[in-house]
Amino acid sequence: MTLLTLLVAIGTLVPTADLSISAPVAPPLVAQERDDAVASAAQDLIAEFDAALAAYDARYAAADREARKELRDEHPAALFWQRFDDLAGRGSWRAVLWQVEHVRHGGLKSKERRAFAKSAFEGLRQTQVREPAFEHVLNAAREHRRSIGDELYVRMLTDAVQWNPTERVKACALFNHGLVLVEEGGDSLRRGLTMLDDCAERFGNLEYGRRAKEEAFATRNLRIGGTAPDFAIQTFEGETFRLSDHRGKVVVLDFFGFW
Repeated sequence: MTLLTLLVAIGTLVPTADLSISAPVAPPLVAQERDDAVASAAQDLIAEFDAALAAYDARYAAADREARKELRDEHPAALFWQRFDDLAGRGSWRAVLWQVEHVRHGGLKSKERRAFAKSAFEGLRQTQVREPAFEHVLNAAREHRRSIGDELYVRMLTDAVQWNPTERVKACALFNHGLVLVEEGGDSLRRGLTMLDDCAERFGNLEYGRRAKEEAFATRNLRIGGTAPDFAIQTFEGETFRLSDHRGKVVVLDFFGFW
């Protein structure tokens, strides 16, 4: 069963969902029992591909201009595509993400690649949203956000917060959703900051929580047109320079060092 066949099968099991966030959310499908053999096969195939890609890159770097034109048609991703497609059909999320990353080598026309990526991530949302591996899926979705669209991306984030029991996945989703809202600005800015604050408070022991705290601080204090945070330093003359004492004046900060 190929990836596309698998996604069609998923579509027959689950009614087409309204992806608007205000719509009622139905519980996503629970992934089938993990298949250790499939997981191991995917890891081995990725390692084999990485080795082939390294060899190809070395050949490409050493080739002249004419030879490089021929090598472009010999990219190892094209040779590995069917093997990854077989694993994707057997339920390997790693294989699906590999295909999304290398879809330009899968024989699809340019107009079909975006639809392929969107279908792939919709399938992963349905089957992997409760799994710890969904963290990897969310991070990959962020990289392909333009292809899949914000509607599906945000649905993946909200589903992860609601349905995934793993702290890392929840933190990842909360952090990235906060960034999306901050990026939108306007009325969404306050919601985004609240989400980042929540992530920082709940998951401060994880890198997502620490990054959320940093992003919230930067958004509040380091935006163009915003008010710079106050600070105090000792000058070479031993006096105290406090930024707030110079409000309304032009202050130039010169950062330098010796290396």
